[in-house]
Amino acid sequence: MDQEQMSIPRAEVGRCFSFDNRDNGYARGEEFAAIILERLSDVIKDGEIIRAIIRNSGVNQDGSLRGTRSGEVFIEARDTNKLLIIGSVQPNFGNLEGASGLTGLIKTALILEHGIVSPNADFEKVNPKIDTKFLKVQVPREDMICSTNGIRKVSINFFGLEGTNTHTILDDAFQYLDSQNLTGNHDTVPLKSELEPMKPMPSEKADKIKPKSRLR
Repeated sequence: MDQEQMSIPRAEVGRCFSFDNRDNGYARGEEFAAIILERLSDVIKDGEIIRAIIRNSGVNQDGSLRGTRSGEVFIEARDTNKLLIIGSVQPNFGNLEGASGLTGLIKTALILEHGIVSPNADFEKVNPKIDTKFLKVQVPREDMICSTNGIRKVSINFFGLEGTNTHTILDDAFQYLDSQNLTGNHDTVPLKSELEPMKPMPSEKADKIKPKSRLR
């Protein structure tokens, strides 16, 4: 990237404080991340574990710059009368550039599986530049239980400094399979209110299921 086109402020202490009042710039991190994408029908047929469902995704680019990729944020979806829960993995790892979006997706899958949104690492106080009341958003200060009114939904936003923006929506496997009257292998932890009724798995697929997995 041409430094005359864009200047990236560096964090004074070499750490990311996303949404925090101490946030003062960019702190680079390094990581390798990988996931396996398969069609849902193939995963069900093969008896593999479904970590999450990618409902949809989109991407755009203004085409004005090339270079560093930066930024990700996850959002737990709620109805319009409630707050959106927002967070980031950047305080854990720094800005991972090309790996940041995928790392956010992995964290999102874990949120959906466990039904818990963890707070930003070392979070102290919301940045005063963020109007949380107007935006109806909340940065969790402690573990929060996901909304249990239907399918758990979380979206990941990725904002590239060169102008690329992506948005991906994920559903939890347990509730999605139930809503589609499907049976599959997953590790989603259901709450008590989500346990009834349980659908049995066909005997021809049962032998492929790992003991730790829950069926729906």
